[in-house]
Amino acid sequence: MRELPNWVILLIILLICLVFVILIMFGIPQKAVEKLKIWVRVIWGTIA
Repeated sequence: MRELPNWVILLIILLICLVFVILIMFGIPQKAVEKLKIWVRVIWGTIA
C-alpha cells in the first residue's frame, strides 16, 4: 500500500472516466470492455 497525493488519485479517476466517455462515443467492442475492466482492477490494486 502506497501513499498517493489526492491529486494523483483524482487524475487517475478522471482518466478512467475519460476513457469510458471515449469508448461510449465510438461504440464499445466487448473485448475492449474486458480489457478495460482488467486495467481498472490493476490500477485500483496499485492504489489500494
